[in-house]
This record gives sequence, C-alpha cells and structure tokens, in this order.
Amino acid sequence: MLSEGWRWLSILRRAGVPVLTRHVALSVSGDGAAERLVIARHDGRGRPVPGTEQRFAADTVAFNHGFTANSDLARMAGAETRFDPGRGGWLPVRDGDGATSVPGLFVAGDAGGLAGGLAAACDGAVVGAAAAGWALHRDAGRFAAQAAADRAGRARHWTFQAALAASWELPPDIHALVTPATVVCRCEGVTRARIDRAIADGHDGLNGLKRNTRAGMGSCGGRSCLRTLAALAGPRGEGEAVNARPGIRPVTLAALANRVLDESVGS
Repeated sequence: MLSEGWRWLSILRRAGVPVLTRHVALSVSGDGAAERLVIARHDGRGRPVPGTEQRFAADTVAFNHGFTANSDLARMAGAETRFDPGRGGWLPVRDGDGATSVPGLFVAGDAGGLAGGLAAACDGAVVGAAAAGWALHRDAGRFAAQAAADRAGRARHWTFQAALAASWELPPDIHALVTPATVVCRCEGVTRARIDRAIADGHDGLNGLKRNTRAGMGSCGGRSCLRTLAALAGPRGEGEAVNARPGIRPVTLAALANRVLDESVGS
C-alpha cells in the first residue's frame, strides 16, 4: 500500500500537480457550478491561518471527510454500538471473535470497523470460525485453532491501518468552517441554519434532527452528512446512532417459497 501511494504521488508530481497538506477549503463559488476555489493553511486544528489564502480556478471540487461503515444490519438487529470516527462512525461493539451484544450475531469485516480488504479477509476467517463454533456447539472458540494464522494476520493489518488512519484524521475544529448557508445534507438540501434552528428547539439528537430537518433521509442514507450532523449536534450527536433504515426487511422462508413458486409459474 505504501509503494502504491508513492507511485500515485510521483505521477502527480511529474504532471506538475501541486500537493498541499495542512490546508482547508474556505469556499467554492461559481455561476451554477464550481468555478473558483479558495483554500488556506490551517493551524493544526482546522482553523484557517489568516493571510495564507490561495485562489484557484476549478470546475470540479471533491472532498473526502472520511468513510462510513455499513453497520445498518447489526444496528437493526439491536446490537450495541459505539462511535469511532477513525474506523467508520457508529460501529457494533464486538469481541475478538466478532460476537456482538446480540447472542448468535457475529459481525466481520468493514461492517465492524473500516480497516481495508486485507484485514477484512483475515477477520472474516476468524469470525466465520467463531460463528460456526457457536452455531454448531454454542462454543465460539471450538474452531479457533483453525483460524490462528488469520488472527495473527488480522492483528498485523489492524496495526498498520491504525497508523495509516492517523494521517487522514480530520482536524478537531474543522466543522467550525460550516457557515449558516452551507448545505450539510445535499440529498435533502438542508443547510446549517436549518439544523441550528432545530437544535435551538431542543432536537439535538441525530434522530430528532433527522425527523425535524430531513437531514440524512436522502438516497445516500446519511453517509455523506451524518458525521457532520453529529459534530454540529455535539456530544449527544456522537453518542446516539441514527435509526437504521436500509432497503431491507425480514422475510419468512414461506414468503420466499411463495415468491419462487409464483416466478416459476409465470415463466
């Protein structure tokens, strides 16, 4: 991964593309589309340093403020969650075998915390063995020896990813740049001003803000805005996971059987 990163950086430098670190975007403006970008160096906490502004002509501006783990299924099943901004947001609490607070519910891979494909593959083997042991013998450690190598590999990949994650961690004061006119939820067009009004009315939890402003109700399911919404809401926002509403519902085997029968008759 490090060699691949250096290769990408070399390509950019050979093309004459400036690579600026410790900078934040102050504004993007244009007539109906992006045309101008203003950035500035920040003080290490995300606050712009006066006098360091730079202006660029730009027709496309892309931001990455972190990744969000898809933990909807575990949360729908009632698993206890915790907020971990460095590993994907609201994650199910699980032990070393992947077991959650719901008996018999195991979570593996990025759904339990973002750590890359190599770590997810090892984690899947470890958790799969534990889940099989629990399902067959009510003993999560029954097949642990068969996943010993994957457990060691997982620990190695997790250590590497933890060090790597520190390099893209958001500065703590970055959300102070969000102005009242800033669109926080792009799917529903919700601005910070609308969110601030809802917070002033007492809706400071994520689910309350979602119900009263529609922020997070769009097609992305809140993956683009909930982290910012939580930061604006304060401690209660980060402590409360938003109710999961993915496009799935529990279905009985009988219903599936009838569906298959209907399709076979129709064909």
